[in-house]
Amino acid sequence: MAAVTKTSVAIASGTGAAGSTKAVPGVVGVWIDVTAYNGGLLGGRIKNNGAVGVGGTLTWQWSPDPTAGAPKIYDLYEFGGGLAANSDITASVRLDKEIKFVRAIGWGNTTSTVDFESTLAAGN
Repeated sequence: MAAVTKTSVAIASGTGAAGSTKAVPGVVGVWIDVTAYNGGLLGGRIKNNGAVGVGGTLTWQWSPDPTAGAPKIYDLYEFGGGLAANSDITASVRLDKEIKFVRAIGWGNTTSTVDFESTLAAGN
């Protein structure tokens, strides 16, 4: 039996300014081709840099081909952050092996900046 190789893949990381929207997110990860990985586990974190009026949202999205002329983009899963200063909320979701491209976007926070990050734990 061959050994399983485990890989950590950065999906998105950055600080979102207050006032971003889903249409114009504060943090937009690049599309990552995850075909070589046999699925995996997506992890995400939303950390406030101060008290916020509305908590940020991290959305994982997938696409069969984000380079197409009119790409089809679908939401896979999203979760929201807290309101308290320095609130640190995490979530994980299983990434099915059928998904070809994935990215994460961070948006929706008001009043204060928020740090968003996402990583894929994958094996092949």
